[in-house]
Amino acid sequence: MLWFEVDLPATQQDKRSRLDRLGIGSGHLRFVAADFTVDPVAGLLVSTGLDPGRPSLFLLEGVAVYLEEAVLRSLLAQLRRIAAHGSRLAISLSVNSASPERAARRAAFQAAVAAVGEPARSVVEAADAGTLLESTGWRPAGEPGTGSKAAHAGFIVAEPADVPPA
Repeated sequence: MLWFEVDLPATQQDKRSRLDRLGIGSGHLRFVAADFTVDPVAGLLVSTGLDPGRPSLFLLEGVAVYLEEAVLRSLLAQLRRIAAHGSRLAISLSVNSASPERAARRAAFQAAVAAVGEPARSVVEAADAGTLLESTGWRPAGEPGTGSKAAHAGFIVAEPADVPPA
């Protein structure tokens, strides 16, 4: 089984150096250096060994919040184009909430990440999460915990819609 780790080139180099320094084998990993704002992520994944004819799991945990909406849409559409039937997308989204407690936690998070130079760039309304997925060729999976309650919590599992986006 192969794992594909996609991140900025400098971050990839740092991750590889840390693994080497710790003596952790990475033969099962394919490091894909990419900037989601400009690079053709789907093509890079295929060129490093991802087989678009086989089901894959695409995990975007702690990624979407740092992307502008247009970049997130592009990335999701690219992943859908190489997602075989049976693939899954697991994504964490920063979801806007009417709860004052959640809003305060989100504001504290946004301030903390901005302070280290990584500002949060997207927040999705819970009701809009499904629209975001559908517009990029995905739909919430029919598995327990993946429906509207999951969207409100900010973590969604999706599967390819029947037709990928153009």
